[in-house]
Amino acid sequence: MIQSLSLYAQSILRLVSHSRGRRVLNAQFRGPLKEVYKRSFGQAAQSAADWLMLSQIHGKGGMASWSVYGGWTSAYPETTGYIIPSLIEAARVLDEPKWALTAQEAALWLKQQQRQDGGWAGGYVHQQKPAVVFNTAQAMRGLYAMAEWEKAHPEQTSWVPWEEHLLKAGNWIVQCQERNGSWKKNAHLGEARVYDTYVAAVLAKLGKALDRPEWMAAARKQCEWVVSKQLPNGWWPDADNTIRHNDRPILHTIAYTLDGMLECGIELGQPEFYQSGVAAAKALKRSYRAQGSLYGRYDRNWNGSESFLCTGAAQLALTWLEIGQRTQDGAWIESAIRLAQQLKSIQHGPYAHIPETRGALFGSDPIWGRYEPFSVPNWGVKYALDLFLKLHQREVNTL
Repeated sequence: MIQSLSLYAQSILRLVSHSRGRRVLNAQFRGPLKEVYKRSFGQAAQSAADWLMLSQIHGKGGMASWSVYGGWTSAYPETTGYIIPSLIEAARVLDEPKWALTAQEAALWLKQQQRQDGGWAGGYVHQQKPAVVFNTAQAMRGLYAMAEWEKAHPEQTSWVPWEEHLLKAGNWIVQCQERNGSWKKNAHLGEARVYDTYVAAVLAKLGKALDRPEWMAAARKQCEWVVSKQLPNGWWPDADNTIRHNDRPILHTIAYTLDGMLECGIELGQPEFYQSGVAAAKALKRSYRAQGSLYGRYDRNWNGSESFLCTGAAQLALTWLEIGQRTQDGAWIESAIRLAQQLKSIQHGPYAHIPETRGALFGSDPIWGRYEPFSVPNWGVKYALDLFLKLHQREVNTL
């Protein structure tokens, strides 16, 4: 505790001594802008998509993140992958072609980063890490989305054989899988984790689209392993992206896990996988409605700790929206909208006048929370964009 306080005191001192830091701290205590409550989800989505365009420019092809201390990072292959379909969807829903062209530039950069074995590196490119199964699957999301977009827009074709890159990647992922359905080889930290359902979801969807039954079988095997580990209250062990905090996983990776189970249940036609995701989502919704907010981490009894996590909140709201729309249960949708309104307030709140953060969300709220402190991770903006787009479409359809 004393060490943590010392580290945060040092962080605040560094902020105060830096011009970027002083601007951000001043904004934090100024509070949200008055007009935030009048902004639509469509306007929030536009701001998020514009920030991701800026991220791609600074990432020199791929998507970068931003921090108060270091400014813009190098590009991140994993998140570049799953940001690509978000920008394509934004271009379609909001009728703004520039975002799709940004996505195409990012896809062309991403395919150049593929390793000889078929995988993509973990982390940011400057870290030069080995290929990781999870990151590779997310890169596949981007390349597949771009292949489909170019089919629909032949005048914009890049003539890249996207399917060759996808086959190479998917086959590599399947080869890395353990006999029990998990991934340890070429996994983050070399540990089996249940959030690799977010890998399985890619194999299930693309296995169907590209006629690769072995990919679908691998996805099914992963989900069966995850179901076998789930506690009766919906909580999963081995859901964190660290070893130290694995007893109280972060909301970000819990959301990956349940999102993956929902998607695999749909793609594989196996309702038991979908219901596994619903069980975890229901426990978190119950906690949210009781507490009025979300925590950053949850232990095996769904007791929360640490501050609000913008990324995980956006991911979770997306799953609640999916369940609500599928079941026609308004309580899920109401909770998703409430959470999205909170995220919209954070997005257009204290930092909207700062160029590097306009349209973005910091990792935590407040910004000195433990997750990505004083930083804007590009993946958080991606999930906020996805959420705002879905709710914008809902707003338009109800007019």
